[in-house]
Amino acid sequence: MQRAINRPMKNVFEAADARQKQAKKRSLCVINEHFELVFNTAAATQIVFNGLLSNLFLNLKSTEVI
Repeated sequence: MQRAINRPMKNVFEAADARQKQAKKRSLCVINEHFELVFNTAAATQIVFNGLLSNLFLNLKSTEVI
């Protein structure tokens, strides 16, 4: 008799746990998408600056008086 009573409660807890996991996954997807945009922008900016700095360094090196 005790098992018959506990089974519905177990189902309720399992369902609640599943909903929490789904909500957490959705939340993490939103965060991941946000930071993916930020990191992609930062990586592109770094590539541009590295290119500018290397060009500047090469220009300075070529104009040195020996």
